[in-house]
Amino acid sequence: MNYNALQLAVMNHQEKVFNFIFEISSLKNLLLMSKDIYGNNVLHLAGKLAPEYKLNLILGEAMQLKHELHWFKEIEKLVHPHFKEDKNVEGKTPATVFSEEHKELVKNGEEWMKSAATSSLGAVALIATIAFVAIMTIPSNYNDEGRPNFNKQTTFLKFGVSDTISMFSSLVAIIMIFSIFTSRYAEEDFLQALPRKLIHCHHSL
Repeated sequence: MNYNALQLAVMNHQEKVFNFIFEISSLKNLLLMSKDIYGNNVLHLAGKLAPEYKLNLILGEAMQLKHELHWFKEIEKLVHPHFKEDKNVEGKTPATVFSEEHKELVKNGEEWMKSAATSSLGAVALIATIAFVAIMTIPSNYNDEGRPNFNKQTTFLKFGVSDTISMFSSLVAIIMIFSIFTSRYAEEDFLQALPRKLIHCHHSL
């Protein structure tokens, strides 16, 4: 099967090669409009699953899917809008090709996200518990009014503020983790929403 250089770069997710060809070629518009013998335009080809060696460079199926979606969206920006609804000889649009090619990766990405969220939940819950206990058990003598003797000292105030922030951040992270478990896990969610939630959880640790 014969492909031009741009088509090969798109199928193999070779960003640098694609950019090089796109920048130097005076025929880039013609290359973008080209189709293979099965009627696949470049957006169909961008919807195909990346070679295994490319996927293995990215840790975690969810992050792999994020990268795949990003590549598809970047090619989508370059082609004519009607290419999005263009059908190949099998009657499939680029979006359909992407969904079929990445069906297993979506499933594995969901499992990976939930596993990562489960791992984070224990640590975040522990931090929230320690922060709560620390704020409720101030290590100090108390005056007749029941207040710590050094409640107006700078160190005490700093401790109270930092501990409160820690507890609040942990509670927000727990909410984020539970939102990961209850997400719908559509393809589009892996592009921004789900990775952002997981990153926020990790930053709270």
